[in-house]
This record gives sequence, C-alpha cells and structure tokens, in this order.
Amino acid sequence: MAANKVLGLIFPNAHDGNVAGLTELRCLGSLPFGARYRMVDFTLSNFINSDITDIGVVAQKNYQSLMDHIGTGKDWDLARKHGGLTILPPYGHSGFGYYTDRVHAIESVRGYILTQDADTIVLADCDCVCSVDLRPALEEHNTRGADITILCTDSGGRELPPDALFLTADDAGRVTELRTAPVGPAAKTVGMNIFIIRREVLLEGIHDLATRNMQDFNADFLQASLGKLNVFACRFSGYTGFLSSRMAFFNVNMDLLSPVRHELF
Repeated sequence: MAANKVLGLIFPNAHDGNVAGLTELRCLGSLPFGARYRMVDFTLSNFINSDITDIGVVAQKNYQSLMDHIGTGKDWDLARKHGGLTILPPYGHSGFGYYTDRVHAIESVRGYILTQDADTIVLADCDCVCSVDLRPALEEHNTRGADITILCTDSGGRELPPDALFLTADDAGRVTELRTAPVGPAAKTVGMNIFIIRREVLLEGIHDLATRNMQDFNADFLQASLGKLNVFACRFSGYTGFLSSRMAFFNVNMDLLSPVRHELF
C-alpha cells in the first residue's frame, strides 16, 4: 500500500488515568521512558517504520511537553510542506468543545481527515511499549477485505489496563467476541490499542455515534460492529509492555535491563 493512502492518528491522552499522578502535568504520550525517550516515540517510530508519513496527533490536555518534544517532527523526517506531522488541538470542530472521549475526539478532527488522501486510518494510543511493523497488518487488512483490524497479543497472565479490550477470533482471524471484562478463554488475547479502519467506516460510524451522544468507542463502535462489519484480529508476537498502572510503568522500564531492549531499539 502506498504511504499516502494511509493516515495515522495518535491519541496521546488516552489512558492518562491508568498512571494517575504521573500525568498530572503532562499527557501519557510525553511520559519519559527509559531515561531518554517518551512514550509517543514508540508510536511515531512504528508509524514511520511502516511507511506511514501522514500523522495527526489528536491532543486533549496537558500537551505542552508533548509539543516541546515532538516539535516540527524533524527527528522523524516529518517536517514537510505537504503531509507529515500535524498537531490537532482539542477544539478542532465548531460543534464540539473540549472532548472527553475517543468518539468525539475523532469527530472533532473530521475536517482534517477529509483533507487527507487516505482510504485507511490507523488509530494508535501511547500506552503500549512495542516495536511493530504495521505493513504486514495493513496488507492482511486489504487482502481480507476487512473493515476493521485490531492488533492484539497474548495477555501472558500479566497486569493489564482496566480499560483493556479482549478478543476472541476464529481460525480465519475473524473476531467473534469483544469484551472489556473477560472471563475464561477470552482473557488470553488482548488488544494493543492499535486499530486499522477503512476511512468511510470510521467517519460514518463515528458521526452517527456523535450525533446520538454515544461516547464509548469500544462498546458503541467496535462491539456493535461485530456481525455487521468485517472485523478481524492481527496477532503480534513480539514484546509488549502495557502501562496499566504506576507499578506497571516501573516494571516495563525495568524490562529494559533484559534482552528486550534489543528488540525495542
């Protein structure tokens, strides 16, 4: 897929509450990691290394340090006259004020999305430490004719975020069940908060929810899409570290003392 056909949207404030205190004055995306990095670095690098070079950062609050860190995007070769990196403030749509949920966040940047030459949107948060090449997932998304593809990994019996999304998929990879409070086998596979979605599906679905004041992206958009749209899972087998709490933030940082650091960097 050509790079100009894919748009990346980053949500640096998503899951701020999971590491409350650490995000009192900054968003999760600008949280320092490994002494020299920020959490947003992983998301940006995953996009750039997957040939996604049109990227919008959907800011919400406490994003001054994020802007100071990202700057013009020059460090990622995103300082361009056309495309590249765009910081999207929280008041991007006249019909929506300060949003508190992903549904209205996406609706508020609807105008920006419409100006982009992209038929596929990749949504990504900053709470998952991983180094993932999205190109195979994008190719799989197109080959399957998927409307939505959810990147996922094994839960591994570790501490997971309270807002984690758990998946059950059949042998073909089609998602048959989505849960936010799983029991039994459904707890084995967890989403990485990276979603590949056809632009028309995203814009139409989100606009419908926003006009009806429905705010839960996972329940009202993703779960409601099962049985109606082609929703698939794409499994990632590499290292993933979730910032599910302040202790998890410490533990994931400590993982850098192991060979994991060679995979991440």
